[in-house]
Amino acid sequence: MRTRTIAAFGILAFFFFLWFIPKKFPVSAQCAPGWSCVGRTRFDQAMACERRSNGRCYTRWRQPPSTIQCSSLTCGSGAIPNTACVSNGSLSCTSYNYYTYTNCCERSSSTPPPASTPTPTPTPAPSCTVNLTPDTATVQAGSASTLTVSVTVGSGTVTQVNFASGNSGIVEVSPLSDSTVVYQTQIEGESVGSTTVRADVIMSGISRCNDTSTVNVINAGPWWQVIDADVTTNGDLISSIPGTCTLPACNPVFGLRGAGGFPGVPAYGGATADFLSGAGTGNAAETPYNWLAASRYLGRTYDYAFFERQIPDDVVINELTPPVTGGTFNSGGAPSRGYVWYHWDGATLGDLIITGNVNLVGSRRVVLMAEGANVTINGRIQLQSPGQGFFMMVVGKDGSGLKGDILVDPSVDNIEGIFLAESEFKTGIASTQFNARGSVVAYDGVVLERDLGASNANTPAEVFIYAPDIIATFPSVFTQRRIRWKEVAP
Repeated sequence: MRTRTIAAFGILAFFFFLWFIPKKFPVSAQCAPGWSCVGRTRFDQAMACERRSNGRCYTRWRQPPSTIQCSSLTCGSGAIPNTACVSNGSLSCTSYNYYTYTNCCERSSSTPPPASTPTPTPTPAPSCTVNLTPDTATVQAGSASTLTVSVTVGSGTVTQVNFASGNSGIVEVSPLSDSTVVYQTQIEGESVGSTTVRADVIMSGISRCNDTSTVNVINAGPWWQVIDADVTTNGDLISSIPGTCTLPACNPVFGLRGAGGFPGVPAYGGATADFLSGAGTGNAAETPYNWLAASRYLGRTYDYAFFERQIPDDVVINELTPPVTGGTFNSGGAPSRGYVWYHWDGATLGDLIITGNVNLVGSRRVVLMAEGANVTINGRIQLQSPGQGFFMMVVGKDGSGLKGDILVDPSVDNIEGIFLAESEFKTGIASTQFNARGSVVAYDGVVLERDLGASNANTPAEVFIYAPDIIATFPSVFTQRRIRWKEVAP
């Protein structure tokens, strides 16, 4: 009786541990899609994998049995955690070690579940920012300049950049579209005024961003022409003929044919000979005589001292005293060798100012030698009988290398004769055209100061005309060779 009681207690303790241990050490996990909760053995002693009502897959394992002595004569209390003592019908007890796992999940089939399709990322709409430079441009009428586009792309691809003028009567653009980086267009001034030029960046067939520049068109710049004349300089030779100068109203060439039938030869010794202004189409001379020589002048300098030495001793020199007017040269003075010779002493009298017009009638011929002074021409100088009359002015520097300028007053529009300045020849700041018929020589440069404003579009500001009749009346004493005979020791 006693034995049955003990055995019953041992069986009760066994079931107690079967219930208690899983509850004390539960491990469970949800099987992934495509996997099933299936049994797996350890030493063929599986406690099975089971699917619980909550979908979890649960398992517990135990070791093969081993015989141990429990802490009492009766089986039923655990010797160590997770170890149960179970009676096997004797005074010894069998011990089981329990383990919990979650690797009960296995693929439900050999074919893996299909991969989930990712949600596509939407393609962003094309975007950009653009900068049209310069923000403000100034161009002369008949001239051209360049606008440049800088594009920053947010997304997408630039196909082209389109350009448009707000007023094509003021500004023309070309090209209207550019598909090559760097995107550019040329703007040409058509008439004085202000307008805008717009740049549209085309992406996927439409404009995605745009910018504008303000374009101010001003009058064409001044330029100059020569007729039937050679031009020689050891520097650059530039006359910016605007694109507005077109035939028949205006001939866009630097050198025009004169009475001799030829335009003359321009020669330059500098780096540049340019007869264009932006969109202009100027040439050196009229076709077919588009002559241009890249050549420096290395000959003799015909300065004041040269001409002074050429004057014979028997020539009567008329000394000038202020005031000097045009009438001074029109009449009076003692002629010598067919010319009336005048001298101005700048060292004593300072600069020379000629007031009023010089009108030489008939065969009156005048030579003015101004030494060490600047000469200002305040009136016209005209030969009333071309081929008979003559006027020549030679202006020299002083002993310090200063002075020697010929200065044309802004009110003067026409002079005739031969004018030689050891320093500069200045045409005067004015808005009226200046004409010089004859020859102009300035060893320190000819300074072109006229600006006709709106009339620059079709009219040169200065015109220099070669005059063969003036050369024909040139004093012979200046063309003679001076030979000095002197006996020397053998």
